[in-house]
Amino acid sequence: MEAGETLVQAVVRETLEETAHRFEPEALVGAYMTHFARPSGDVTYLRFTFCGKVSESVAGRALDEGIVRTM
Repeated sequence: MEAGETLVQAVVRETLEETAHRFEPEALVGAYMTHFARPSGDVTYLRFTFCGKVSESVAGRALDEGIVRTM
């Protein structure tokens, strides 16, 4: 999430950036926490899963760096 962004705004933005598709979230499916113990310090990730409607890809929209393709 970026500063000042709601969770719903973040999922819409992230989906567009990573898939080049617009996403309209309809419901929260779940929230999941994963904890990793590392020598340099523990890290905890909190992930959210949404269901919703996906539209056609946005023509000419580049994917985030490191993302090869969407399926």
